[in-house]
Amino acid sequence: MSDDLRPYQLDRPANQTGRPQPLGPGDSPAVSPTNGTKPAGSKRNLIPATERSFLTVSNTIGASASSNMTFDVQRQTIAYTAGTGAVLGHYSTSLGLKQRYFCLRNTDQLNASFEAFQITATRDSYGFSSQTQYLGASEESPVDASPPKMPSPVKERAKSATAVAIRPDGRLLALGETGHSPKISIFSTAPDSDSSCPVAVITQHSFGVRFLRWSPCGTFLASLGTLNDGYLHIWHVQDKGVRLHSSNKCISQVEDMRWLSDKILITVGDHHVRVWKVEDKEGGLQNIQVLSGRNPVMGLVNNVTCTSVCPINQLEAVIGSKEGLVAVLNVSEETPKLTIRWQRLSPVSAVCMNSDGEICMAFGGKIAVVSLDEVLQEEGEDFGPIGTEVQQSPIVSLAEFGSRLVCLDSNRDISLIQDMKSQSIVQGQQGIIKGLTLGMSQVFWTADRVTCDDTSIKPELGKLNDESDNEISHALSLGSDVAIGDRSGRLSLYNEGSCKFSTQAHQADITGMAFHDGTLFTCSRDRTVQVFLVSHSSMELQQTIVGHTANILKLVVADQRLYSCSADRSIGVHALTGGVWAPLKSISLKSSPLDVILVDNELIVICSDKQVYVYRTDKCELVRNYKCANSRGDGLSVTRIVLGKFQHGGIKKDILVGVCTDKSLRLFDHATGALLASEWGHSDGVSGLILKPQSAVSAEVVTSGADGCLFVWKLSPWVESAVVSGSAALSTSPVARKVIPKLELSSIARENNLDTPNSPVLRPSPLRKSAVDSNGSPMTRTAGRPSFRSKETPSPVRNERPMSPARPKSPTRVSNVAIMGDKSPSRMGSSGSSRGISSGSPRAGNVSIDTMKTDLCVRLKRFRGEFDSKDDREKDYSALQEELEATLALLRGGTGLPKAETNLPSARCTTPAMDMETIVREFGDKIYSLLEDKMKGGGE
Repeated sequence: MSDDLRPYQLDRPANQTGRPQPLGPGDSPAVSPTNGTKPAGSKRNLIPATERSFLTVSNTIGASASSNMTFDVQRQTIAYTAGTGAVLGHYSTSLGLKQRYFCLRNTDQLNASFEAFQITATRDSYGFSSQTQYLGASEESPVDASPPKMPSPVKERAKSATAVAIRPDGRLLALGETGHSPKISIFSTAPDSDSSCPVAVITQHSFGVRFLRWSPCGTFLASLGTLNDGYLHIWHVQDKGVRLHSSNKCISQVEDMRWLSDKILITVGDHHVRVWKVEDKEGGLQNIQVLSGRNPVMGLVNNVTCTSVCPINQLEAVIGSKEGLVAVLNVSEETPKLTIRWQRLSPVSAVCMNSDGEICMAFGGKIAVVSLDEVLQEEGEDFGPIGTEVQQSPIVSLAEFGSRLVCLDSNRDISLIQDMKSQSIVQGQQGIIKGLTLGMSQVFWTADRVTCDDTSIKPELGKLNDESDNEISHALSLGSDVAIGDRSGRLSLYNEGSCKFSTQAHQADITGMAFHDGTLFTCSRDRTVQVFLVSHSSMELQQTIVGHTANILKLVVADQRLYSCSADRSIGVHALTGGVWAPLKSISLKSSPLDVILVDNELIVICSDKQVYVYRTDKCELVRNYKCANSRGDGLSVTRIVLGKFQHGGIKKDILVGVCTDKSLRLFDHATGALLASEWGHSDGVSGLILKPQSAVSAEVVTSGADGCLFVWKLSPWVESAVVSGSAALSTSPVARKVIPKLELSSIARENNLDTPNSPVLRPSPLRKSAVDSNGSPMTRTAGRPSFRSKETPSPVRNERPMSPARPKSPTRVSNVAIMGDKSPSRMGSSGSSRGISSGSPRAGNVSIDTMKTDLCVRLKRFRGEFDSKDDREKDYSALQEELEATLALLRGGTGLPKAETNLPSARCTTPAMDMETIVREFGDKIYSLLEDKMKGGGE
């Protein structure tokens, strides 16, 4: 097969049993010889394709292509860059654009495949081998076929795709990237080929690949590096593999590059037009020849920036420029000739030839069509043709597409043009995608636009207080309505693109929303949670929840429970009681939480310490935790997570899907914490992650990124069945608040027998250094002030060890003083027994004396008001009077016992264990200070 990339068979010495070693200084690199014979002692790095990836991109929304170097067209096939890979689309009128995503497999899998040399190579329907030929650069030689060394974590990060090219026959796709040690990947486009395993990988460039272009015969591939790389390489693609044919320096800023014929290449750019000729000569370093090039006489074109070049035939090409000048280049003579045809036009952004042999030129959003004879005439006019408005955005690339034209504009939209009318086939996103949510339907948003399904909403955004631009901060679908929050704290409700309701809900950015049973919950950086009742495209404020001391990041609602995740290292738990959301518990964390999800009866939290913590929702107890790590055991910074329940081979498994700061998508076994798969797709930070419920065949994960793309990942072919758990004009009106008093919340909780903390305010205790037991659990010390950390919540456990049994809490300061004052066995035993009695009390040690005093004062005031308003003075209030007198006596330094109790026998008054323990617990601080003063006085 002439079109086959058939690499040499692996030649490994007999005594080599492990991984092949890199070439030494005395070894000769493997380069395909021109006579087709294999040199003695050469080594080939052939990477066999491993099993298909656990994660595959089934669909993309948007594109990252923004120039002619990231967009290519051949016949009815379109290729454009998206994130770290490229989309190859076949268009048909009936089916639209059928996509296929090509991206180099991540480095972990690439290095793992070196161990699989015994795998028999297979061939696809186009005849290309499943083994990858690796051509790398080294200091010893221009081309080195040695296997790559184990990469560092920095080198394995995803790189942006910056160049794409389709071979004229459509069987090969070349993809270039930028960054450290950029690669050129050549993929087979056969239907049965692996889209993540290329047939060849080239790492000859140093900083980035700017252009890739196939010759008309498909034999040569030209690759041009970035300006600081400065090399133009011509690669010979033949049936025996890929080799470097010729190379030369190109230090000019190149804006376009096209083949004029099979041997002539043209580059144009800033004050630059150059003609390169590919020649077959003997000699050179390892048969690598010097690429020769000549400049035409520039004339008036010397001071212009050429933007595009369009070959007309094998000897002539049309060149457009930013200054509006159009010229014709002729290479029939030894010295190329450049002739000006039009000037003083609008800036020419793209030039191409249509199927009728006419020249099409793009001026911003206009397209002008000129006959070929008019372009080639020797005497041209000063002004060219006037174009027809086709696109609102400037066109950056234009190409023939059958009987029509296809263009790429500055908004990353790809459109078909026929009869000067455009039809969008790829909808690009105007800017960075800020977030992605899944409510009643999928919603994603940019800085000024929200997209829900196929509906685009552009809300009215005013200026912030500092006169900076306002942006959308969060959005959520509520069915037919879409709730939109911005950075100013305004909450708006849109229905069918029009605003139905708007209010100033918060004083800062709205960071999260949750919708449950007709109720909308919003949180913000102002540390509050607002509860709205949604009905008939309107909202009514029901309650304002306060208590967190830092930004609230996310809200989760389920089973009449509200979980608020905050940067103050706590998760507040509220329960719906008596029509209001009363505080139930506060879960304290060792580090700041990044994301929280609720699946069944598990609350899963990912924190900044790279640990996943799993809590039981019934008692908010920590069940277990595990570390997110890569294949080398290094911790991964996971920022967003979702959990799905899947089944494979009759075995059910919980899989945790997370996105990391290195822009990768990772899959973990939720039961063991083991890493199952890792893939890259986004070239910029991942801003959103959702898990869409699917049929019993597959499941889909959708991610959004700052590169302007949405990727739909399919967990197949491994997943046989999936059951996924779901998780107006601006005004300066004041922020709405409806804070329910603490006493009322406590009263409602007591009436409904709700086990709540005594204070409704969620104030997690500050972190302090503490001792650590053998399992890594901090040994808690009881502080003088109250802490609302749940008694039943154990400390996090390291390395998946079984949780240690609960340790007894250290005694309070009062008990310590008692032991220090009298170390007799009787007193120590009494103290231990009293601690055992007090630990059984549900309110023991939780409420300070100040809180009880405030509560008592409020109740006494309320009693006096009721006593004065009603005529019930004849009732017996003797018991109340005795208790009040005893309280006054205690405050004045007396015994503090009612008269009825002081008249009891002495045996009953001497050691009332329960009452004395209560007194010590409630007035421990005062007794401790008195004893301390006595001890100091005795010392003096």
